[in-house]
Amino acid sequence: MPTTITSFRKDLRSVSGGVEPKKNATKVSTAATTTTTATAATTKSRKVRKIRSQSRRSFPTQQIRRKGKGGSRENEVKQKSNIANALVEDKYLAEKARDCLVSTLESMVKLNFSEGIRSIHWGGATLIMRAYALLVYRAGIGAGSSPGSGSKFVERAMRAIHALVSVVVTQQNQVDEKCVKSLSTFEENNRTENTSSSKAVSKPSAPANVSDQFCIMALCAATITCAEFPPIGNNSHAQIFMESDASEACWSCLLSLLKLSSSHLYSVFLSRIAAFIAAEDATELRRLVIINSSLTDVFDNGRFAVGMDEHLSPPQAATTEDAEKSLKDEAFFNFCRWASPKLQDVQWSNLVKSGLTPDALSTDVMAVVDAMRRCHATDNELDELVKNTLNDASRCEVLFYHQTGVLVFLTNAVDMLLKRSEPRIPIVSPIQLERLTSKITWQQCTRNHNNNSLDLANENNERRCQFVLQVVYAFVFFDKIEDSAFAIDPRSLPLTEALDFCNFCVEGKKERDVFGIRCIHSKLKALTLKHCPEIMEMPLSSTKNPMNYGLIISDEGAITPDRVFITIRECLQGNSRTDPSGCRAERFFFQSRMHFHSAIIDTKAACALLSTRHSPPPFFTYSALCRDPLVLLKCHISVWKCKGLRRIILSILRRALDANEYITYETAPTKEVALEILSVRDTIVARCLLIAGSGSFVIGNGRKEASSPIHCPMTMGFIRSMVARQKGLVAMLLKQGLPEGAVDWLVEFVPESLLDAPLITSCLSERNSLTAAERLTMADAALRIAIVHGSRDESEAQPLTYAALTVLVSSFFLVLGPIGVPVNVICEEGGQDVTQVCRKATFRMLKAMQKIRGSRVSLKNEVNMALSKIAGLCKSEGVMTGVVGIIASKRKSLLKEIWDAVTRANNAMGGTLQI
Repeated sequence: MPTTITSFRKDLRSVSGGVEPKKNATKVSTAATTTTTATAATTKSRKVRKIRSQSRRSFPTQQIRRKGKGGSRENEVKQKSNIANALVEDKYLAEKARDCLVSTLESMVKLNFSEGIRSIHWGGATLIMRAYALLVYRAGIGAGSSPGSGSKFVERAMRAIHALVSVVVTQQNQVDEKCVKSLSTFEENNRTENTSSSKAVSKPSAPANVSDQFCIMALCAATITCAEFPPIGNNSHAQIFMESDASEACWSCLLSLLKLSSSHLYSVFLSRIAAFIAAEDATELRRLVIINSSLTDVFDNGRFAVGMDEHLSPPQAATTEDAEKSLKDEAFFNFCRWASPKLQDVQWSNLVKSGLTPDALSTDVMAVVDAMRRCHATDNELDELVKNTLNDASRCEVLFYHQTGVLVFLTNAVDMLLKRSEPRIPIVSPIQLERLTSKITWQQCTRNHNNNSLDLANENNERRCQFVLQVVYAFVFFDKIEDSAFAIDPRSLPLTEALDFCNFCVEGKKERDVFGIRCIHSKLKALTLKHCPEIMEMPLSSTKNPMNYGLIISDEGAITPDRVFITIRECLQGNSRTDPSGCRAERFFFQSRMHFHSAIIDTKAACALLSTRHSPPPFFTYSALCRDPLVLLKCHISVWKCKGLRRIILSILRRALDANEYITYETAPTKEVALEILSVRDTIVARCLLIAGSGSFVIGNGRKEASSPIHCPMTMGFIRSMVARQKGLVAMLLKQGLPEGAVDWLVEFVPESLLDAPLITSCLSERNSLTAAERLTMADAALRIAIVHGSRDESEAQPLTYAALTVLVSSFFLVLGPIGVPVNVICEEGGQDVTQVCRKATFRMLKAMQKIRGSRVSLKNEVNMALSKIAGLCKSEGVMTGVVGIIASKRKSLLKEIWDAVTRANNAMGGTLQI
């Protein structure tokens, strides 16, 4: 019949209802079949709607999936579990499923022979092979002689897998020939090019093998089938296994897979399988096969996920499937007993070692971890592998970003080393780490604000990754053997910068993509908190926020540590006329810390500060400074007078004291001993800073140098933080004695000194710990603290005031001296005049009473009572008779001075006391 082609709209409603078609549509019809076509289309539409309606009623999960991802995932898992249970319970259904999958594999083989190797889609073949492996593992191979059960099924499946593996070999040979031709062409072209070209030329690499995933899944499927085959796996007590056509097919297929030379991905997986078979480790073999068959996705960013391992997961509690797993382990054990004698030990060893190469390590580190645990290779071979890997920056970058088990690899490398006898020399030495640290610029580890991403394509980034892996290896070794001669000093390494770098790499990424980096970061952070926690308490590194030092950065580029050293030396020797205050040296110091590790800068600056004009600079390491930070107090007086140099040494001293605190706690036999050592240390440091701040220097043989007090905010903050943190520090300083200028500086700039009021009160109340002169001197400082800072806490200030005034009143006769003898007749063992010391302290206390201001009633009452007692003592001593001459006149003159001081103090408080 003639056929007419016209325009029409493909709408069943228009066809059935007779609606006119729109323009620019195409219509194919015949005069005889128009009505039939319309009726058939309407009937088909009704059937589709009916099927959809029935499917909604039959499968309610379709509605549940729309509620959210959580419900969809749970129902998907439930459906898979139901399917697996149905296959296990229904043997007929399992038989049909096995027959269907094997027939599909056989059809692929036939399609290959008819249309060529390009006709096979390896992604689909991998999925079918995965379904086959899971089906055989859960439902077994069945029994009987049908095509989908028993030995006949095994023979069919193994021959089909063997044939597909042969196709892989053929395809790989063709790819290798193309690679050889491409490489030869590249070399010829490269020889003809100009060698002075500025562009770098790289060799072409072989194309990726798309059948790697299929080969790995085929190896898993063959292993599971051989373990489930009755002549191999059922009789656990048999020593001689039955040989049949099916068993020969199993071995032929398995042997072809063992001899298959594919990419590093397959070689690593094959080495792990071969290691477990040779060692007859059925449990680990079963876990590895099942993990790669079901517990991970077939494709993971274009590659098979063989990096994950159950060693990275915490142990799980026993379940009801333990009995089934035990039977499976027995079946896999029989498979290992059957397969291991078929190859010589050397052949198994070669298969295992095929995955122990640096390139294979970049593919999957777990093969090397298994080799370390089971000693599948010699110590020298494993050491050489670890050494070549950690010394190659590009390989370290691949491991850092793309391997989830890199931390397990590093820790097992250290454990393998510790199992040996002495000497245990680590692969990463402290000198090697220091050399690598000097080549890294941490400041470049900053975010690009335009795309919020890191610039990772540079050589410096490779070195950062290499440093992180090396420092984790060395840190784990240090954690195991701290007293080793080859252990590192973690405080001398840029751990803060390394932790910040790891944080940069995981920010905004999915947990699965950065799982390995998170493990490394957690381990490095835990070791840092354990051995040098003060590093974690320091401010964030300047690499994370390069604007921290924006006010002091100049256009002079990166300042090296040697340049900082030279600048400080020039400032000390007076050769730098442009920097008399040391501010340029300070700017260089902080700017250099942005580009180099703080430990290096601190060490260089400390050596320069401890040098003098007439002596060479001493040599110190950062470890030595942390173990003895008091050596920094040996710097010249000119350092404390120069504000730039003073701020530098205070910055270094703060970090050294923090590190020394944790070192003391680690090395001291008990906590009480450590606290005592730290108390003595802080007392020395605070005393030196107080003397330097007040300008009370003593040079040479007791000669004092006049100097004005230093009003340095950094010095004040340093001392205040020490006083607030160390309870009893002020009491200890006053008990040991301070110069008057240092006491005045302490009272004026350290309000936290009131915190030690109870301890100072206790010291003043005791009469056996201090001499009379020392007690009165301490009372002077205590009264000043109560007057200046007592308004903060009157409950603490009132007992302190009472104790100080009690000492003042009781020391009145020491101020006057004995009657009838010279006033300086009472001396201490060192020759110091007690009377003169007491007299000076008394007049200082009376002068301090003149500074009482405000409505401090309790304080004024205590002072008035003390003044009235002193005035009464002056009156009674003034009317004494029997003393004449020069001594009497001096005594009366002294009483007159005391009376006048009491009167001035009374007048300053408003004259409320009637004298």
